Amino acid sequence: MGLFNELSEVLKISEDNPGFINPVSGEEILTFPDWIHLIKLFRNNVLDHGFKLKDGTAIKKEHFEKLIAVNRSELTAVFKLKDKHVNVTGRERQRVYLAYQIFSETVGKAFEKYFPENKGLSSFVLLMNDVSDILNSRCPDGNNNWKKSGYGKHLKEQESKLNEFADVVREMRHFTPKGVSRTLLPCQKNTLINIESTKRLFENMKAKFGIEYLLTARLNQDYIENLFSSVRGLGVFHQNPSPVDCITRLKTLIITRSLQIPQSCSAHTEKCWDGEMQAEILKYLTQNQTLQTLEDSYEKEAREAATVLENIMEKEDTTEISSNNWEEFNESLSLQELCEFGGEDYLAGYIASKIKESWMRLANENLTRFPESWTQTVSRGNLVTPSYVWLNLFRMLNSKFNSFHKSDEKYQFNRTEGVVRLLQEKLILEHPDIPEKILKMFVRVRTFIRVKYLNKFREQKNQAEYRKRLLRSNS
Repeated sequence: MGLFNELSEVLKISEDNPGFINPVSGEEILTFPDWIHLIKLFRNNVLDHGFKLKDGTAIKKEHFEKLIAVNRSELTAVFKLKDKHVNVTGRERQRVYLAYQIFSETVGKAFEKYFPENKGLSSFVLLMNDVSDILNSRCPDGNNNWKKSGYGKHLKEQESKLNEFADVVREMRHFTPKGVSRTLLPCQKNTLINIESTKRLFENMKAKFGIEYLLTARLNQDYIENLFSSVRGLGVFHQNPSPVDCITRLKTLIITRSLQIPQSCSAHTEKCWDGEMQAEILKYLTQNQTLQTLEDSYEKEAREAATVLENIMEKEDTTEISSNNWEEFNESLSLQELCEFGGEDYLAGYIASKIKESWMRLANENLTRFPESWTQTVSRGNLVTPSYVWLNLFRMLNSKFNSFHKSDEKYQFNRTEGVVRLLQEKLILEHPDIPEKILKMFVRVRTFIRVKYLNKFREQKNQAEYRKRLLRSNS
């Protein structure tokens, strides 16, 4: 990125003039500062200095630290955001996923739900996430998400979002020891160049070749690095080809079709049909049932499921959450407890989505709640919202899981051999009315989360001890 800054000064590249003229053909050559590097630079400047938006909103490291502070429990809403995201130093700053996660949609929605007084911050994070999707699209349709679709598939919405972000970037300023800067940072200028180049490239190629969309991920540095490595690879030990050798190797790659998409590509082929739906259609065709018969059978099984679950809950001594006290229950929780409850709601929905028995369809219903649950807040329509009955049952099972692993050790984990099997058998004996598959899945998923949580806890402790030893050795 430093080299591009020097080049832009020489060639007078700016937002109004994002390219330069080819001296041979006279055509414009557009420049694209790598968005992957730009988002890391935005993250670095937020953590090191902070930004002030036009409306006065401050975006600083301390805001993300507050969000992490209320999400330190084992089951929590924003489980991916950790201390390493805000205390990143050295080579760790080169890791792309740390920058993407701190500006993710989940973090933006968390600020929106748990810190509603700071709307400017949540709006900025959500806008960063949307622009990251647009400038890093890898497949034409983007799994039915217009932001991840190829640029041009939803041109009106995508261009509007880029223009909105460009306006924010032009007006935002970074904090300095003396106050607020009056000039833009290089990452801000380069972002404006990238956005303008993307729009111009699509317009030019649409006019010349009639293209429908651009896969903007192919404008990023990964593809250039992949091309360079392929060119160098043809030379075996001759890693620095001359201009003539480079042209020859490029021709060889084109003829042999040896260029490949980088392995970091996250685009995958989607199945064009739902296996469960296909099975039900075949069942309908072979048994000569009507669609109304199938719907009636589902409703009957759902009613039976409700009766079974409600009977189980009547036998258990637990705080029951229902539509009557949902709002009151949420208001009674502290901020940290609310984040933990969001994690429970999310995990309960995940387990419900994995159970394919028809009697669990009640737990898979998308219920309307006010205020929205955490699952409803982050869902784009595909996440499962657990029913009140299943959520109560999950909280009861989670309480028994914690009691089973409660010990005098600081890691709170039962070290008995075959601990997963023992807990499964214990719950099956205590709750014979609950299908074994549900109990076994709950124990497996919950144990995995506990082990992962403890491993991360030990990792953070070891890193802290290492830093202390390093300080002592240097003093």
